[in-house]
Amino acid sequence: MTQMLYNSKGKLIKEKSKYLTRNTNTRVEVGSQILTNYPSDTYTLVIALIDSAANTGVSTAKKFFIYNPNVAIVDTFETSTTSVLSSTFGSMSEEELDDLFNKAKYLASKTEIDRWEKLSNIDGKREFMFEFWKQKDEYSASQTNDSYRQYVQRIELCNDRFTSMGKAGWKTDRGRIFLLYGEPSEIERYPNQLETRPYEIWHYNEIEGGVYFVFADITGFSDYMLLTSTKRGELRDDNWSRRIVVQ
Repeated sequence: MTQMLYNSKGKLIKEKSKYLTRNTNTRVEVGSQILTNYPSDTYTLVIALIDSAANTGVSTAKKFFIYNPNVAIVDTFETSTTSVLSSTFGSMSEEELDDLFNKAKYLASKTEIDRWEKLSNIDGKREFMFEFWKQKDEYSASQTNDSYRQYVQRIELCNDRFTSMGKAGWKTDRGRIFLLYGEPSEIERYPNQLETRPYEIWHYNEIEGGVYFVFADITGFSDYMLLTSTKRGELRDDNWSRRIVVQ
């Protein structure tokens, strides 16, 4: 479940997500928002519920008005223009920005993807990218955006390790998992088994108490496909081993 709060200009002010387990047919969620720090404006609260297993979802939105004369109204674009232009994104061309967002889609919510696709000028894309990575790095005390720098490094590693048959490494299944979760705690490799196709098992011991991902070279062109995982929200196939048996 994701809660998103927008101001009257359509800017995402706050986003909060949490996983819900399907252990009952009915459920009531009660929550609250602290609004004392928001200026007077019309806001829209959007709540989206996504079924990751069935790949379906529903959403609802409600507008409301806050009157708070004690908080000054600030035009976020005007005050952030200097920061945006002096950042890495301020010197990027529109083509570079589009390419970067394509590579960052693994981290983006559906709402963020929809907002990006509606942007029609380079200034808007620069501001979006600046705010996008700022939110990803909100707990860093560094002057540089460590989350962005780390992600770009991972893209380079993906392309070095997983590129195959003209397909960039970051576009592969192994590349996606590496970009999202980083280096595995352990990798089991089975490249030359007589009765099975080459496959790998990646273990992440620090995620959800320990999860794994199974990839296999089904086609024989070294493009390892994700067959199953125990990570919530990822592909799950308990019969994955049948797919790697050599006929």
